[in-house]
Amino acid sequence: MIRSYIAGLGIALLAGCSSMERLVDVPTKSSATRVDSYQIETHKRSLHLFEPVSVGEIAEKQKLQPRLENLLVLVDDATAEGLYRGIPKGIYLYEIFRRFNSTMPHLPLTGGAFRLGVGTAGSLVAKPYLPLHIQHDLDNQIPLEEVGSSELVDGIDKMTELASTLKGRVGLVILTDWINLGEEELEAIARFRQRGESQVGFNVLPDLAPWAGSENPFCVFAIGVGNSLSRTKFDQVDTCGFSAAADKIAQPRDMAYFVQKMFYTTPLDSDYDGIYDYKDKCPNTPKDRLIDEQGCLRFSDGGHG
Repeated sequence: MIRSYIAGLGIALLAGCSSMERLVDVPTKSSATRVDSYQIETHKRSLHLFEPVSVGEIAEKQKLQPRLENLLVLVDDATAEGLYRGIPKGIYLYEIFRRFNSTMPHLPLTGGAFRLGVGTAGSLVAKPYLPLHIQHDLDNQIPLEEVGSSELVDGIDKMTELASTLKGRVGLVILTDWINLGEEELEAIARFRQRGESQVGFNVLPDLAPWAGSENPFCVFAIGVGNSLSRTKFDQVDTCGFSAAADKIAQPRDMAYFVQKMFYTTPLDSDYDGIYDYKDKCPNTPKDRLIDEQGCLRFSDGGHG
């Protein structure tokens, strides 16, 4: 009897302790795990500040080889409708062009900057491309020269005709809304490149020309607004040129990288020993000799030859 009483008392005490134990309040999930949409717009930094990186200093230090002798820019603000990142697309296009223009190296270029429009009656004429003068016009809201048409296809064809009058390699920069690059516009880009190929022809040269990234002297570079990803529909490994989304090159270092790739090829290697000049400690090593990582002869009577 006493044993049963003690056992019952122990159970009662344990029950009392358990009723006084603090329980963890765990909220219940009313729904399954949620996966947020992937954020593809990574460049949300301010658009109001831009300090250009000097591409010319980089090119001088690494002795980069110039790719282009001529530059044509076509700004498609006629069909840029609506807002992008809170501002009109046309204004955003000009801001990207302003940043591109201020990042350009000081090279002796011929060509010009144009916009879509019917204001020009005659044929277009190439002039020395002077970034400071163009920057002055942009700052003072002086409009660019119009190509004589408000259609992007016609504008590209106008650039093709102007490029055919120039000597040397030509770079065409198209600033537009990605949605405007349809099949007809891509065919116009193809015609631009084909015109360059037809001008090359079959030339017998006394020596090999420096490699410039492509045998085609007409290169197309597109900068698109309205998509944070680049449009690569007309980018091909066997042709000169490439495309980039405006958001991807809006910041100083990204714009500098874009401009450097556009205007320059590999660093100079004067003695063709595989060591670039800016790293070469012995820049005049003879051909068909073994060299070390500094560009000097590996085996010679006097050590480094």
